[in-house]
This record gives sequence, C-alpha cells and structure tokens, in this order.
Amino acid sequence: MNGTGRAHLTHTRVDGRYTLRLAVGSPQTVERHVDETWALLAGTADDLLT
Repeated sequence: MNGTGRAHLTHTRVDGRYTLRLAVGSPQTVERHVDETWALLAGTADDLLT
C-alpha cells in the first residue's frame, strides 16, 4: 500500500496486537481522501488474502 504513493501507513502494537496507523496531518485533507484510503486498504487486504 505504501508503494502506491497514495497513502502511507505505519504500524504499532496496542495491547500486544499489531495495529495499522494512518496519520492525517494536512489541513487540505477531506473525508473523500479518508474514504479513498480505506478503499485502497480494503482492496490491498483482499489481494493479500486471495
């Protein structure tokens, strides 16, 4: 996903479980950008699981 250049995720551990993090820091970010990132994440997960 990071390789697409469309979004950048990092990971961390919360209560011993791995968690993906997406930081939105630009004031120009709108809900559409978050929705597109979620769709990219879901598509990437589907590709990895099939």
